[in-house]
Amino acid sequence: MFHQASSVKEERRPYVIFYSPATTLISASLLPKNSTMPAPTAAAKAKKGRGKAASTSAPAKEKALAKEKAKKDEVKVFCLPDWFYTKDQLKCVSIDVGIVNLTIRVEVRDFCNNKIYPVYFERVDLTKRCENTTKTTGTCNVGPDILAEANNFIDNIMQYIHDADLIGVERQLSENVKATKMFQHFISSFLWLIRKGYLNSDVLLFDIYSKLKYTQLGCPTEYNDHAKKKWGIGRALEILTDREDSWSVSVMNSNRGKAETKADDLADTVNQIEAWFIYIESHPDIATSQDDNNDDNDEC
Repeated sequence: MFHQASSVKEERRPYVIFYSPATTLISASLLPKNSTMPAPTAAAKAKKGRGKAASTSAPAKEKALAKEKAKKDEVKVFCLPDWFYTKDQLKCVSIDVGIVNLTIRVEVRDFCNNKIYPVYFERVDLTKRCENTTKTTGTCNVGPDILAEANNFIDNIMQYIHDADLIGVERQLSENVKATKMFQHFISSFLWLIRKGYLNSDVLLFDIYSKLKYTQLGCPTEYNDHAKKKWGIGRALEILTDREDSWSVSVMNSNRGKAETKADDLADTVNQIEAWFIYIESHPDIATSQDDNNDDNDEC
């Protein structure tokens, strides 16, 4: 049984509040029916610096605006909820789905003390967690025992994620059918948990483009897949070392193996959530202020 985090007194509905090639926010502050999402105030954005647009020269800004206008039919731009900018801490869940290499990281971002604390960090093989597993049936099917074990795994870590503010799941490539099915299963499971009140009703559930970590964290474009894995591990260790997060570093080092590339899934969960925050802070259209007269500027 899932552990219920809070009771739900009224029906809530999941909905997409933001879509771009980089990330899709699938649910955000799941509001009662017929409710609207207010835009975050300028004061709220200024308090934490989350969602602040990057400075851009006039010609580059005009070019970017023209590009966004041309893509208006495929990009839906809404506003992130005000609490995203005003909370002193955000509990984040980062997931790289898989059957043999399912990886989940939970961390708390403390904006008052400028610290990021690890809560949970693990890579699991779902095929080893059930007795009569059928890892594959042909090239496209995922055995029902694997999906059931994925649910059991989520249930086992509810103590770490039931109060999460953000849950980011790596978007899978469409040609990898089994990975896509696992991705869809996790998204559906989380939406059900939100709807039933087992997760924080204000949680932001979103997917993350698989290449966002490369573009936002500076991976050389000429790298092949093997080189990207090694780069990703090194970049994640660099990030964790800068945070003085020795526990997460030890978890990664213990999973590297003889080839020193088996920790790439763990690295992905570190890198993709870091890249997502960088993207949010540098993207000018995610949260456009509609109220510059709000003087609420509470300190930590």
